[in-house]
Amino acid sequence: MLLKKHAGKGGGREPRSEDPTPAEQHCARTMPPCAVLAALLSVVAVVSCLYLGVKTNDLQARIAALESAK
Repeated sequence: MLLKKHAGKGGGREPRSEDPTPAEQHCARTMPPCAVLAALLSVVAVVSCLYLGVKTNDLQARIAALESAK
């Protein structure tokens, strides 16, 4: 259904010019960039802790092997 414009400024609305309904807003609830950055840094911190733990365990095993060889 078409709406007629009134004469002068601020006439009637054109069809589909109103705010979209929540069903039409597909990307309205995206995460803010700072939250994405915080999550990414948290994942990097956990991965680096796991990596350093594995490397430390490897070095301890190598030192124990060297000490037992003497």
